[in-house]
Amino acid sequence: MPSNVVHCYFAQRVYESLPIELKEIADKDKQAFLVGAQGPDLLFYMRFEKPPLNRLGELIHNSFNTAELMGKSARYAKTESPETILPFLFGQLCHYALDSELHSYIYFRELDLPAHYPKSAHKYIHVIYESGLDYICVRDYIKGKVRGYKSYKNLNISDASRLKVGKYYSEVVAPGFGMDLPAETAAKSLKLMRLYLRITDDTTGIRYALIRGIECLCRAPRTVSAFIRPRKERAEEDWLNKNRSPYPKYRNKREPTVTLTVEEMAAEAHKKALALISNFYACVKGEADIDESLYPTNYAGDIKE
Repeated sequence: MPSNVVHCYFAQRVYESLPIELKEIADKDKQAFLVGAQGPDLLFYMRFEKPPLNRLGELIHNSFNTAELMGKSARYAKTESPETILPFLFGQLCHYALDSELHSYIYFRELDLPAHYPKSAHKYIHVIYESGLDYICVRDYIKGKVRGYKSYKNLNISDASRLKVGKYYSEVVAPGFGMDLPAETAAKSLKLMRLYLRITDDTTGIRYALIRGIECLCRAPRTVSAFIRPRKERAEEDWLNKNRSPYPKYRNKREPTVTLTVEEMAAEAHKKALALISNFYACVKGEADIDESLYPTNYAGDIKE
C-alpha cells in the first residue's frame, strides 16, 4: 500500500478525470471518497481485535474475490446510504487500482532495500519505502512542506459517515470472509487510523527522534517510526525506478518482467481506476454486471493461477 498521502493524491487526480455525473456523486461526501481511497488499509487498525478480525485487512489484500465483493457492494449501495457509500466505494476502487499496479514492484524492492538499512528495519522495509513515496508525493506533486504536511487531515470524515462505512463493512465485507464484525468496531478503526497518522505526522522533526529513542530503549522494532516520512530523499535507493530496473509484473510470478517507472505505474493505475469506477456505477444503475476482467489480480499484485 503506498501510504495515506499517495492514495489521497491519486484519488484526487482520478476525481478530476471523472465525468461530471460521477464527480457530482463523489462530491456528495468528498471526505468519504478520500477515506475510501485508503482501501482495506483502514482495517489494519483492528490489529488489537481478536482473531480473525485482526487479519481482515490482510485477507482482503490477498484474496481474489474483489470483483465478487464489488458486485455485492453495488447492490448494497443502491439503497443503503448511497450519498456516502457510493463516494466511499469510488475511493476504494482508486485504492485497488493503485495497489494492484504498484504492489508487485514494492514487494520486489523488499529484496534489495534492506541492504541500505540496519537489521532492525528489515521487517518494516515495505512501510519505510512507502513512507519514502509519501515524501516524494508531498515534495514534488502536492508541492507542500514535507515536514509540515498534516496527512491525517485527509481523513476528516464525519461521525455519521464513519458509522455508515462501519455498517457497510459489517454487512457486506466481513460476511464475505465468514466474520462477524460489529459496525462500531469497523467505524472505530477509521478513527484509529487518523489518530495514528496524527502521531506519525512529524511536523517538527522532534517526534521521530523521540519515537525512535523509545523503540531503541524498549528494544522494539520500527513499528511506529517506519510510518514517519523521511527527512530527505535517498537518491541511491531509486525510489521511483528511474533507472528502469526490471521487476515481475505480478508478485507471484517471476515472468514476465516490466521496467516501468513508478510514475508510469501510476498512470496505468489512473486509467484502470476510471474504468473500474465507470463499470461499477453502471452496475449500480443496473446497466451492466461487474466486469471481472478489470480485476485480474488481488490488491497485493498476485495474478490468479
